[in-house]
Amino acid sequence: MKLFVNYIDTPIGKMISISDDRYLYLLQFTDSKKLSLRIQQVRALYKADLIERSTSTFLTLKKQLTAYFQKEITTFSIPLFLNGTPFQKQVWNILQTTHSGELLTYKKIAELLGSSGKSQAVGNANGANKIAIIIPCHRVINANGSLGGYAGGVERKRFLLGLESNDITLF
Repeated sequence: MKLFVNYIDTPIGKMISISDDRYLYLLQFTDSKKLSLRIQQVRALYKADLIERSTSTFLTLKKQLTAYFQKEITTFSIPLFLNGTPFQKQVWNILQTTHSGELLTYKKIAELLGSSGKSQAVGNANGANKIAIIIPCHRVINANGSLGGYAGGVERKRFLLGLESNDITLF
């Protein structure tokens, strides 16, 4: 299998995508601490060679990310290939159905899944997300209202939440 690597410059840093002409497999910031691991996971899982070349999925992604950062769109229509446990996919689905500017807590997501005791598992699923921004894990905050962690860094999370809330200084 061949998958294709591309880079996107955004207002909050350079990102790397892995896609083919049907799906997006990965979207991460290039300075992410887990980037090498995530790329290795994708390569191993799909037994894929990674080649630097544009794909139709990437072109759509680039167009939509640009529109998102220019506040022209609030949702994405990129076809995603999600690999995870059934529980992780449930968490990611909830994240994808949240509206721009809406905030969730780990506990709230666990409650939506029918088990408020699974907050830590929700946090782990959130942390396993390989598709930043499109699966908006940045919308999850701590129960006390603090921002908490974000693989892309708290400053990026603050920026994204501000962008989506129409108040860049909100956080």
